[in-house]
Amino acid sequence: MPTRPDFAALFAASPYPCLPIDAGFTLLAANPAYLRAQPATAGAVLIAVTGYGLEGDRQRTLAAGSGHHLVKPLDTRQLFRILEQVSGATPRPGGAWHRSRCGRPPSRRA
Repeated sequence: MPTRPDFAALFAASPYPCLPIDAGFTLLAANPAYLRAQPATAGAVLIAVTGYGLEGDRQRTLAAGSGHHLVKPLDTRQLFRILEQVSGATPRPGGAWHRSRCGRPPSRRA
């Protein structure tokens, strides 16, 4: 029997105010409406990651409560833009992320 992911613990441990979820996940724990109803994950920005990329699929995902709809294979640049928007995070050289001390992205050097 598969184990149920603990999205509350994942969200609490994340430096970002978002949760990526597989839109095809059939567990109740991954359902956007369920996550919105849970106090620990109610404020999370939900990022649906799915293999379904038609406009109707996107509309259903957003209507279900996800804040973003990303299609597999995942465009990491798009994911990083979302992370930057929701958290003020910016990429460090080498691909790691950090948050600036004042809440704004640090200046980028050429």
